[in-house]
Amino acid sequence: MPEGTKDIRDQIIESAVKIFARYGLRKATMEDIAKANNRAKSSLYHYFSSKEDIFKAVIKREGNILKSEILNAIAREKLPTDKLRTYFKARMNALNRLANVYSAFQDEYLENYKFIQKFRSQFDSFEIETIKSILKQGIEKKIFEIDDLDLTAFTIVVGMKGLEYHWATEKDIKKLNRNIDTLFDLLFNGIKRR
Repeated sequence: MPEGTKDIRDQIIESAVKIFARYGLRKATMEDIAKANNRAKSSLYHYFSSKEDIFKAVIKREGNILKSEILNAIAREKLPTDKLRTYFKARMNALNRLANVYSAFQDEYLENYKFIQKFRSQFDSFEIETIKSILKQGIEKKIFEIDDLDLTAFTIVVGMKGLEYHWATEKDIKKLNRNIDTLFDLLFNGIKRR
């Protein structure tokens, strides 16, 4: 890649982030992205083959931000219980800000794109492996008692995804955090009276 090309690609991606967040992939146009970047539409094709190619770069960028924020947040915690709680909070707070990656998780229209299917699959694997790692720490520290680690990690990730839409659209961060705390009290303590 010639010198400067990466910078221009990054500028186009940065402009496209806002356009896709505002209009979505279906309604956004190359003209919109070019205008937001103060470029001629034809110049975009020197760096990207299509609008979908730009969206793919946006999703990759936001996915990396999401992973990084999650991993950095849980790395600051010592206890596995705190790591799990922090995982959920960091994930949901990031999804509130990262409209395009959230759209990639939710928008049925996008299911037709192989790169979205691949992104979702890779992110699912990342989440399951990250949760498994936290659960293993909890087992080693005698905090968690888990018979089937794979099934438990999978169930937690699926449960989190089930709440994703409601939580990702919640604008009151304090309420979101209270809801996550309530869920974790349920997860850690159950509903059975002792």
